[in-house]
Parts: sequence; C-alpha cells; structure tokens
Amino acid sequence: MIVGISGRLRGKNPPEVVVDVNGIHYQILMPIIDFERLGPIGGRVNIHTHLVVKDDRLEIYGFLDETERDLFLDLIRVQGLGPKSVLGILSQISAPDLIQAISDNDLARIAQIKGVGKKKASKILLELKGSYQPPRGGKYIEAYRALQALGLSADEARRRLKGVDDSLPVEEMIKEALRRG
Repeated sequence: MIVGISGRLRGKNPPEVVVDVNGIHYQILMPIIDFERLGPIGGRVNIHTHLVVKDDRLEIYGFLDETERDLFLDLIRVQGLGPKSVLGILSQISAPDLIQAISDNDLARIAQIKGVGKKKASKILLELKGSYQPPRGGKYIEAYRALQALGLSADEARRRLKGVDDSLPVEEMIKEALRRG
C-alpha cells in the first residue's frame, strides 16, 4: 500500500497534481481546497495517500494531512459514496469543518454540500456517528488554522497544539504552540 509520497511538485491541474519522486512522476487526485496550500511548482511536497485499485487502472488520492486522509477512508466506506464523490465533498468543505458537522450531527450543514443531499447526509451521520468528536472546540480549530497560515504543516500544528490548555484565549494558545517548537 502506498501511504505517502514525498517529492517535487511538477504540475497542478485541479483535481490532479504530479509529483516527481526520483524521476518517477505520480499523478495524484486531491481535494481542490488543498491546492493553495501546496506551494509553488518545483517545491517539495509531502502528501498522505490512499491507493484505489480499479479493474482498468490505479488511482492515487492525496491529502495534505493524515486527518483528512483518515476522513476520506471513513467516508468511502459509507454505502453510496465512492472515492470520486468523497473527493468532491472534501473539495467543498475542510476536514475540520466536516468533522465538526459530523460530531454536531448537523444534517443541514452536510446536506448543503453539492452532490450530497439529505439522504446521503443521513447515511454519513448514521454510519459515522460517534466516530468523530472534535479534538477541541472552535478555539482549537481557530488556533490550528492560524498555525497553518503561519507555515506549519497540518501534522505539525496538531502536534504543537496537543496538550495546550484550550481555556486560554486563542492568541495565547498560538503563542504556547509556537513555543513548543
């Protein structure tokens, strides 16, 4: 199983990217909302992946953090959702926002995603009920996003926020996380 690919970004054509790993170019399908965080062509990237084997081809789905990949894996197990439709979902809503909607049992929020509707949203909530509890409240997500905006990877932001007191103001949470470098 291919669970990650690190190399140089050679091309972006949403929803596909091409990554060069020692002369071998991998075509990877990614959520469109991740494209702005990829960086410039020629830069190094680290992509968490999932390989899907079809009768006539192999498809590699990629994500910038493990949480997003794990959410993708859970969603493709929901009856009626395939890898391409899940990629479409994750192209419209961030993983933290979707996890929050699932943990809040927010049918309306999930149903408004293009291509989902009430029936699929109900299946998602039913099959993933209890699987997703937000790591912390809205302040955690705000601090997490701020750390990413400062250039930290999703995994690094999550690692640094682990154990930070979420009763602190967001600014203090960010300062504490940055001190943990």
